[in-house]
Amino acid sequence: MCIPRYNEDNRKGSVRGISNLEVFFATVKLIKESRKLFLIPIMLWIGMEEAFITADFNESFVSCASGAKIVGLVMICYGITSTIPAILVGFLESITGQPPIMGGAALLQVAIFVTLLFWSPSTLSSPVPAIIAGLLGGGGGGGLRMVSGTSS
Repeated sequence: MCIPRYNEDNRKGSVRGISNLEVFFATVKLIKESRKLFLIPIMLWIGMEEAFITADFNESFVSCASGAKIVGLVMICYGITSTIPAILVGFLESITGQPPIMGGAALLQVAIFVTLLFWSPSTLSSPVPAIIAGLLGGGGGGGLRMVSGTSS
């Protein structure tokens, strides 16, 4: 027995009933503000970092060294450590302000990417991909929270 979704017939382009074209024009309006222009490279960086961790990192570092059986564990570590900074950043921002948090998140991510340039995975280093994914999640979660708070 199939249960139909509530109010499915009345929905339009998205959950809120806003069409994709309206979302596009709202985005274009935000780009006109000079303060929002600096957020575009940060948003692109966060998107590329998330694409890297979900695709290339798992393929090259996790499943190549330890097999596909550990990919789920590594992604769980990434997800958990992405949510913890999202909770803590609001409290820390009231103490330190935005620049130290964004700078710390950026430095953490750059340090991890430099480590990945020189690290060669092996079967003996099975917890290392989970730790690296956790650190990437921590830096990405903090930065994403700051960007979403600034852009609204």
